[in-house]
Amino acid sequence: MNFRRIIACMTASVLLCTAAASCRKKDKSSKAIIPPSNNSDEVSVAAQSGDAYISIIDGEYYIQYLGKNNDPAHNMLSYNAGVAHIEGNGDYKVSLTTNTKGFRRETAGDENDSSVVPEGLSFMALMLKDGEKLFPDAVLTIKSIKVNGKTVNMKAKAYTSSDDGKDTRANLFNEWTGGVLPKDARCVQGRIVDAAGKAADYASEYAPIVVDAADFAQWSDVEVEFTVSGIK
Repeated sequence: MNFRRIIACMTASVLLCTAAASCRKKDKSSKAIIPPSNNSDEVSVAAQSGDAYISIIDGEYYIQYLGKNNDPAHNMLSYNAGVAHIEGNGDYKVSLTTNTKGFRRETAGDENDSSVVPEGLSFMALMLKDGEKLFPDAVLTIKSIKVNGKTVNMKAKAYTSSDDGKDTRANLFNEWTGGVLPKDARCVQGRIVDAAGKAADYASEYAPIVVDAADFAQWSDVEVEFTVSGIK
């Protein structure tokens, strides 16, 4: 393991313990899908409070996006990152792309060099910054996941939870949970695990690994469409 990967692994282990899925007050039910907000001009995007975004780390723990654009080693996917500001119940879309000058410049050292392609998957989640504070009881339901424009199969349903009581998340590929559903796991049907730790009848439908890593063998564009519900 080289030095860059060691540093990246340390960064990932700290950041993976920060996210969740919940939402609060404003009622705008049945909205149309809101496309990524930074799709026209090349901008380095950091998720702000109330923004949903894709958190992802490639198989080498190098290429990643964790909602930030102030980490010199890992800003590459912040360019034109499609975040969605949550304004109420409804359908939204978030995305990431490597097809930017910023990505090429920060990975290959040349904005015209597209030789660096992310490979593999170490972590992926739909995140909502400050979701537990802003939108308590909200649920994130994944509608579809696309890799390089192709819709991939989901082998389980994603639950909504929080690792830190602040940010909301729906795990899409998280091997660090050991497959155990957290006590705060919830879905459109309600709580998945009750206060006594007993799993609901529908608990077997939900898992922290929703996508197959094989679908991320090489990737350049990732898109997630989801529904927010439960905001009162």
